[in-house]
Amino acid sequence: MKSMMMSRMVFLTIAATILFPIVYATADDNTCLLKAREGKFYVTIWNANFKQERQDKIFEGWIVSPELKEIKSRSGLIVINYKKIDNDRFSEDKQETCDREEIIRIP
Repeated sequence: MKSMMMSRMVFLTIAATILFPIVYATADDNTCLLKAREGKFYVTIWNANFKQERQDKIFEGWIVSPELKEIKSRSGLIVINYKKIDNDRFSEDKQETCDREEIIRIP
């Protein structure tokens, strides 16, 4: 009986040790970096659903080159709009995948 409990305890400890890094790694899968190619852009970013429709807003503000802005998406899919100056019109929706800290360049 004691050896069976000990065996279960060892198994659970090993399983937890093996699975913990996997869980930790997947937590950051929906992170990307936003970068303006040159100059500055006013950017609005939303989470997107599988149909690439806007959901909740993640970020709104200026991105100035060479700054990198970290974006964390709930779904791994985002919709981006940007404009170069205050009185300019926003771009059309630009759909992107946000994962593994890839750099998304604006425009």
